[in-house]
Amino acid sequence: MFKLPENRLTYFTFAIIMASLAAVSFGSLSEHLFDTDDQEWSNELLTSLENPSYYFFSNRIFSVRPPVDLVYFASYFLSDNNPAAYHVIQILLHLAASLLLAYTFRQFGIGLELSLLSALLFLMNTAHFRAIHWISCLCYILALIFVLGVLICFIRFLQSRRTGWLVGTMLALTAAISSHPSTVSLTLFCIYMSWRKSGSIRQAFLLSKSLIAVTLVCGILIYLGGAQSNQVHGISTSPNLIHILKNLFWFLGRLITSAHWLPLGLSDKPDFWELSVGLLTCTLIFVLLQRRLFPVSDWAIWSFLMILPFINHPPSEIRWLPAGPSRQLYLPSIGSSFVLAWIIWKLSHQIGS
Repeated sequence: MFKLPENRLTYFTFAIIMASLAAVSFGSLSEHLFDTDDQEWSNELLTSLENPSYYFFSNRIFSVRPPVDLVYFASYFLSDNNPAAYHVIQILLHLAASLLLAYTFRQFGIGLELSLLSALLFLMNTAHFRAIHWISCLCYILALIFVLGVLICFIRFLQSRRTGWLVGTMLALTAAISSHPSTVSLTLFCIYMSWRKSGSIRQAFLLSKSLIAVTLVCGILIYLGGAQSNQVHGISTSPNLIHILKNLFWFLGRLITSAHWLPLGLSDKPDFWELSVGLLTCTLIFVLLQRRLFPVSDWAIWSFLMILPFINHPPSEIRWLPAGPSRQLYLPSIGSSFVLAWIIWKLSHQIGS
């Protein structure tokens, strides 16, 4: 595989390619109207504009998510509640997140070609299509942007041990969890990376103790503020081991089966063949870790960890969708996109040699 020069021209060309792909792939979304959840979310926020006390009403359908709601309010005042404007903003944020992802990979010491290819595959990944198609899923995209801020600050903290980077990590983590509670699992990844850098489990927890505290405080506040909302049912539902394992393997399998080759999932229920793919994927993740194949094992672990917040959700909240899970795979698909890019990168080097 040829080696790209790391300069402004390379990054500018890459940004143009990514923007062009985003325009071609998602441009027609500007013609979409509000969907069911989009309209319900919009109605709740517009009601809170007329009656601010409703914003903190305990029986809201959607949880309070200040960063996401602020973006919605700004979009509303700028567009006069035109759905086309919301969709365009969502596309632009997805593009920005994909470009920031490439930069994040570089901050982790990953090669330029692999970083750019991984970000491109993430941009075009169809496993998470609803996160871009539904206005109400803006929270996933905005959460990812804050998540990448956490990763950038935290990896710099691990390298320098400077308090400023740790403070930046904590602030970005607060914004990420406030955008979507599922990002609490990001703390587990930070603990994992601390262990990778220090080689000591005890040291990993010491380096991550501030993040653990932020996660606990934010998680409790979000739960108390929206205990009746649909988004916390995964926490309040009694755990069922068979159901949890089935969801885990289904979600991992869906990351693979609908990544780039299918426009949407084939079924709204966990079929045996997709569960088998998920079980095989789960096994391969731990094989990669056991063999210490870094950095690909790091991002395989990422996919596993980012799926965990969703695996206890009641079946009724997933199966009613026309094609099964999708928006829940937005953050996990970073890992699967990286693994696919790594496979392509390795094959290209073997062919080239």
